[in-house]
Amino acid sequence: IQEKDKEIQEKDKEIQEKDKEIQEKDKEIQEKDKEIQEKDKEIQGKDKEIQGKDKEIQEKDKEIQETDKEIQEKDKEIQEKNKIIHNKDYEIHELERKSSELGVEAGIKTKLQLPDSVTLKDDIINLQNSLEEYITKCKDQKLIIKAVLKRHVIEKIFEYASGYFNNPNARDIEVIMYKRCKDIVKLAKDFAEQRDGVDETTKVLPIKLRQQICAVLGNRGFNNVINKNKQHFLHDFIKRSQFFLNNEINIYRKLNPEKKKEIEDMAGDIIRKTVTLFWFRLNVQEPAAYRYWFKNTDKINTNTMEL
Repeated sequence: IQEKDKEIQEKDKEIQEKDKEIQEKDKEIQEKDKEIQEKDKEIQGKDKEIQGKDKEIQEKDKEIQETDKEIQEKDKEIQEKNKIIHNKDYEIHELERKSSELGVEAGIKTKLQLPDSVTLKDDIINLQNSLEEYITKCKDQKLIIKAVLKRHVIEKIFEYASGYFNNPNARDIEVIMYKRCKDIVKLAKDFAEQRDGVDETTKVLPIKLRQQICAVLGNRGFNNVINKNKQHFLHDFIKRSQFFLNNEINIYRKLNPEKKKEIEDMAGDIIRKTVTLFWFRLNVQEPAAYRYWFKNTDKINTNTMEL
């Protein structure tokens, strides 16, 4: 029995030791659980930190996408600006080219200006004065009647001249030169346009031909004719037109018998001045000038009309 008791005591002691060991293991387990909890807590913190980092990364990605979009828009804007700059460069180039062409053209026009341009205005005024003197005292002293008669004189001269230049049977030098001038000028223009090449001589040839021929006609056209015997005669066109014009205008005016011949003789000079001015002298200008009749409904313009 004692041995059994001793054995039991030993067993109890062993059990106590086991219990103690179990307690230590429990304590160790608790510590491990605590450590695990701390690790879990740390893991949760890391997970939270990772989630924060992921969110930050997403925000950065979004920011990068927005930045990329902005860059694309800026690139597009730059392309548009480059296109505008290119167009402006082209526009500047075209303007410089046109400016250069205009400069050359202006230089050409300057070279093509003849002395006739200077005296043309004076000759127009001189013609107006001659008309004033030719009309002289009308049966009606009203200013408007005199103005109408001046216009009538010019229109009658235009009528005579148009019939003269359009007469296919006319053989006077003035008619032939005038018609040949238009033909040769047209040929020169066609040649310049239809033959390859770039040179100033060919370009200005039609202008110079027109100017030179019309200048010659303007200087001597319808002057007295010289025959083979060196005798001087009134040009047939002037003689014939002068007769018709005097008969026409004498219907509307009253002449002093003492001055009748003097005034009627002015008709020839007025006809010559009018035809050479409007048919020849205007064509000497560059560009060629043209006549314009004011309408009775036009407003008064003191720059182009005389009151």
